Amino acid sequence: MTFARFGPLSWCMFVLSGLVSWEGPVLAQPTDIQQISPEDQKALAASLGQDGAALATEPTPASTVATGAAGDMPNLSLILDTAGAWFSQAKPLQLGGHDPTANGFNLQQLELHLDTNIDPYFRVDANLVFGPGGFELEEAYGSTLALPHRLKVRAGKFLSNFGRMNPTHPHAWHFVDQPLALSQMLGPDGSRGLGTELSWLAPLPWSLELLASVQQADEAPTVNQPWPARRLQDLRSTVALKQFVVLSENWGLLLGFSGQRAPIAADGAGQSSLAGADLHLRYRPVADADRSALEIQGEYFVRQRNYASQDVRDHSGYAHVVYNLNAQWEMGVRAEQAVYHADPLQPTWQGLRRRYVGQVTWFPSHFSRLRLQAGVDDTQWQGHGLCAMLALELVGGAHGAHSY
Repeated sequence: MTFARFGPLSWCMFVLSGLVSWEGPVLAQPTDIQQISPEDQKALAASLGQDGAALATEPTPASTVATGAAGDMPNLSLILDTAGAWFSQAKPLQLGGHDPTANGFNLQQLELHLDTNIDPYFRVDANLVFGPGGFELEEAYGSTLALPHRLKVRAGKFLSNFGRMNPTHPHAWHFVDQPLALSQMLGPDGSRGLGTELSWLAPLPWSLELLASVQQADEAPTVNQPWPARRLQDLRSTVALKQFVVLSENWGLLLGFSGQRAPIAADGAGQSSLAGADLHLRYRPVADADRSALEIQGEYFVRQRNYASQDVRDHSGYAHVVYNLNAQWEMGVRAEQAVYHADPLQPTWQGLRRRYVGQVTWFPSHFSRLRLQAGVDDTQWQGHGLCAMLALELVGGAHGAHSY
């Protein structure tokens, strides 16, 4: 007789017999089982045979066949970002769609995130945002999970993979507001729209990914209105190269290059060409029990627009240094610079703009943070101004890990 032949009834009888004969930590010995009467032994042997035969012949229910995560409830998370702010200028030059923009209390956003694997081949992600302007479907897209040759496709409405910060959401930022470079070049809500994206992970000793996407240009910073796509030039096209190198067990480097072409508003006769480079360097000692870390990140953009027989070139960038003292405290500084040239799309902004901000953040737990930020904003057309912000973020539910 082997354990492989034990059926459910046999296991119950075996466990009960062991409990009856249990004396302290010592289990019943095999000789105890032999004390069962000959009639009971015959009944037990017959039960073992019947249960073993049933297990061998009973078909597996269809409901237990692996089907990915189909039918499971999606992961849900609710993220609240709100801030109190003070500006010395009557008209603050905040450009980000989630930035605090007025003296007093500001609701940056209430985000509902959902994600789930549909089956072994597809997953779906969605981000629904409630803000001062009402409800907005920020992202909703499906992604492939099992394409060959290291390929991946996603389709729907999504933030394009242009640069380092554009694909991220405010709860992944180190500062309360969006950098000037992203607001100027990619729009207040970033480069996003309905479309499709193809990515390929190269089989190299380091991580190198190539991405290409086409999207509707309705939400491009130079359009921002319904835009019919009658030809390829009416779509926004984005390409990107992202590579990650492990420098040592404590150091990692991410370097990327991006390019984008998009139509310009009004008659559609113009085009906007944008190029960008991004760098992310992180030091995180694996042996440090305090989980300290140092991050250096920067992005730089150059854009050329042809509109109304004019060629306009502007450029902007930012760099920040963030230091995590431990799992509960973080501090950082950010320096930004943007150059604006007068053109029909931004007639009142012209010249150089610089902004410097610093922040201190306290994390009571992994699901909440309180951030104090202060800065100075200096423009050639409006002078300089001061600002201070105190932001609260609360996260509830299951939310996926942020990208590196």
